[in-house]
Amino acid sequence: MPNLKWYTIFETQAQAHQALPQGQMRRLRLGALRICLAHTPQGFRAVQDECPHKRASLSTGRLGPNGSVVCPLHFYCYSLFDGQEVSQKTRPVTVYPIKWHDGKLQIGLISAQAQ
Repeated sequence: MPNLKWYTIFETQAQAHQALPQGQMRRLRLGALRICLAHTPQGFRAVQDECPHKRASLSTGRLGPNGSVVCPLHFYCYSLFDGQEVSQKTRPVTVYPIKWHDGKLQIGLISAQAQ
């Protein structure tokens, strides 16, 4: 596994839960990278914010059942855990690791991804 650089998204749990309540998504920008951050019942998850099919912003879609994000254009459904499209109609989306470290919510990126 490549070396990851960890970027802080939220400084505290309270800040994370206030900025992104459970059941919601939002777009993050880290350099040129657009990321869909979702707050699911299983915790925070992050995937690329671009549907591989027609490049729609996944963060403007909706959270689906069992930890998935549904594209707003053609309703393709991507797992927030492994990036796979549920019906295998398109290629998967990139999944980014998320962790809590010292009370901060962080996302792991390969250094070149955030450029």
